[in-house]
Amino acid sequence: PYTIKETIFKAPDYIHAVGIERCDGMPPLGAVDPQTGLGGPAYSSQIIKNTDETLRFYTDLLGLELRASWQWESAGTDGALNIPDGTVFKFSLVYAPGATSGHLLFVEYMNQEVIEPLQPPRLPHVGIGMWSFQVKDLSTTMTKVQQQNWNVLHTQTTYVHPILGPITSVTLTDPNHFLVELY
Repeated sequence: PYTIKETIFKAPDYIHAVGIERCDGMPPLGAVDPQTGLGGPAYSSQIIKNTDETLRFYTDLLGLELRASWQWESAGTDGALNIPDGTVFKFSLVYAPGATSGHLLFVEYMNQEVIEPLQPPRLPHVGIGMWSFQVKDLSTTMTKVQQQNWNVLHTQTTYVHPILGPITSVTLTDPNHFLVELY
């Protein structure tokens, strides 16, 4: 156990940005600039409907590691989730193998109605548009995608990334209909 200090910034379109300080000697969740004391994004999260299927997509297909999964019940609306008292939810953390920061957070509400978006959670609509993942071998990964019948939206596209140079990518959706780019 350790102390956590957090503050929540509420942005338009139901976006929550959470500022977190881990105390008692715990390292920060993400990289922090020693000059300014400010950090960048440490994780990104999704509200999902089916934890098992979504985690299977990210762990079996992409090789990410499930490091923690809890089921909790909320006891107040003062936390980062800002949900009603008594809300039961699963909270799962997924990391790249060996990583100590930069995780993905998945939250599934067990006893609350999920508000369905009018459009799928993807471009050109508001919110986070897509997650991108580098894979060792795109052909091998695409064989898994086809074997497991994941939804491919755009087959191989090549473009020039401003930092990485030429990239070949594929865009698909995860079980939550969220855009995922593999390159």
